[in-house]
Amino acid sequence: MAENVKQPTNQDLEKKEKVKKIAWSAPARPFKPRDKKYFTTIAVVVVVLGLILLMVREFLLIGVIISLGFVSYVLATVKPEKVNHEINEDGVKVGPEQFMWDTLTHFFFTEQWGYKILNIGTKKAIPGRLMILLANQSQEEVEGELKKRLDKVTAPQKGFGEKALEKASSLLKLE
Repeated sequence: MAENVKQPTNQDLEKKEKVKKIAWSAPARPFKPRDKKYFTTIAVVVVVLGLILLMVREFLLIGVIISLGFVSYVLATVKPEKVNHEINEDGVKVGPEQFMWDTLTHFFFTEQWGYKILNIGTKKAIPGRLMILLANQSQEEVEGELKKRLDKVTAPQKGFGEKALEKASSLLKLE
């Protein structure tokens, strides 16, 4: 049985290398250093909401509010790690996970805090959208490769969650 196992040849290795079309490394998420005012505002919001919820004896919600405050603190202080991204013949690879072309629907570009972001829609509920930072990678090169397989949309469809988050962030300025 072991005799029938084919060892990879140099041609097989070269073929695997040709599969990779575009590859780059970028931070996992946009990062913006925050000042003392941001952290003070978060602390005040957590304390005020905590006191209000304490009066109505909602201890579980107090824990949720404290947890959200902690997560916002961590995301604002810990710099994101670098992730390898790759567009190949099979699909899009983000870190160790490969997303096949048949599970991807469309793409578009956005910008946040000076970062260019490639957004790719998926057919899956989780993740519904891949958000990949381009870093030093050429947007035109990535767009040219993706247009071969996916539709480019100009105005992304916003779901309920995105609309609610935009509304809440416009009402509550943390900076």
